[in-house]
Amino acid sequence: MTCGALRFVLGPVMALLAFVATANAGARIRIEFEVCGKTRSGPRVIEFHRSQRLLSRQPIVHGGFESPALGGTAVDVHLRLDGRPLVFRDVPASKFQGSWKVGIDRPPFQEENASSVAAAARPRELWFIQFDPPTGDGTRMVVSIPATEPR
Repeated sequence: MTCGALRFVLGPVMALLAFVATANAGARIRIEFEVCGKTRSGPRVIEFHRSQRLLSRQPIVHGGFESPALGGTAVDVHLRLDGRPLVFRDVPASKFQGSWKVGIDRPPFQEENASSVAAAARPRELWFIQFDPPTGDGTRMVVSIPATEPR
C-alpha cells in the first residue's frame, strides 16, 4: 500500500475516532442531589479521574455541569455530599448525557438501592448515581459503605 493510499484510508478512520472520543464532550448534564430521599443542595464542583489522576474539574452551575472529553473510556467521579467524599469508580462514558441524581441512602434503604446490595452485608449507608439519559433507561450505580468504615 502506498503512502497516499494509506493516508486515504487512515484519514477517515482518525476522524471517526476523534468524533467518538469527543461526542459527549461539552454536553450539559443536569444533576440533582438527595440524602435519605430528600432533595439537598449539592457541591459546587465535580471531578473526573482516571488511574488516580485528575482529568477534569467542572463547576456545577444552575443544577448542571459540562461533560468533559473522556476519550470514550470510563472514569472515576469524585464529589462531596453531606460532608462525605463520594467516589464512583468506572463510570462509563456512555452515561455522560441526560441527567444524574446523586445521593446518600441510610437504613431503612430505598428499595431501588437495597436491591443491588446483599442483605448480609448490612452497610452503614449506600451512595448512588441514577443515570437518566434522554432514552430513559434509568440505570443506577450503587456503592455500599460498610458499617466498619470510618465516616
